[in-house]
Amino acid sequence: MTQLVEQLYRPGLEGIIAGETNISAVKQDSLMYRGYAIEELAEHSCFEEVGWLLLNGELPNAAQLSAFKATLDKYRALPREVIETIRLMPKGAPGMDVCRTAMSMAGHFCPIKGDDKASLNEKAARIFAIVPTIIGARMHFLAGKTPVEPRPGMSHAAQTLWLAFGKEPKALDARVLDLTLILYAEHEFNASTFANRVTASTLSDIYSGMVTGIGTLKGPLHGGANEETEQRKIYMNVDYPCGPTYYFMGLPIDIYTPLFVASRVTGWSAHFIEQYTNNRIIRPLSRYVGPQERKYVPIEKR
Repeated sequence: MTQLVEQLYRPGLEGIIAGETNISAVKQDSLMYRGYAIEELAEHSCFEEVGWLLLNGELPNAAQLSAFKATLDKYRALPREVIETIRLMPKGAPGMDVCRTAMSMAGHFCPIKGDDKASLNEKAARIFAIVPTIIGARMHFLAGKTPVEPRPGMSHAAQTLWLAFGKEPKALDARVLDLTLILYAEHEFNASTFANRVTASTLSDIYSGMVTGIGTLKGPLHGGANEETEQRKIYMNVDYPCGPTYYFMGLPIDIYTPLFVASRVTGWSAHFIEQYTNNRIIRPLSRYVGPQERKYVPIEKR
């Protein structure tokens, strides 16, 4: 057994298959969500449709998509206590710290009970809905303004821009943001998704899974990369065009990674539910490389 563990050991679990998923597949030159190529989804779909697909495994029909959008509108407003928590956070706090704390706080006021598949799906929809509200509230408080109320009937991307700026977004800006949200939604067993699945494997709650994901995504070796594009020489991935795109839309750099969260909560939720509903606790082995057994030496003899 010891020999087998030594053979399988890889720093950072590189190359180790840690689980099975039917949510997405990543290769060097391709990405699929539930079997659909990302290029087709980016060209023909919308973020709400992709969110439904990731949660349910199939594309929605017109009635399902309409009902899903109505559910998002239903849950967009944040409880007064959460808004006040965002207002009280230090002005110098990073946007991801604000997002992490607000998500945790919002979990206390979730009106959806139960942890069956349907309840988890509805909790996930609430989570999708509130992240843009968190981002917008933070932007308004930093500007010395009162956050605007969500406007039912807008697309998720247009709603995000409305909550951020308090004015009707341009159709092109909404479409471009929608496209980036689709591209960021899911990426297999990346660090934040795997951490979220570890949380799910303990049968913890979905809000804890989201907080785990946010805390992991905050790191500059993961989601923080989009804040550092034109500044660092990073591999040409979706971070490269998204950073400048957000900049030219007038969005402050501090919310670039929270916007990643606004998208990635869809993938995190799908993975949380997949792990939770077909679970085995994730508990890998470690290889001890410290001192061999030794005797305790009283302090007066050290």
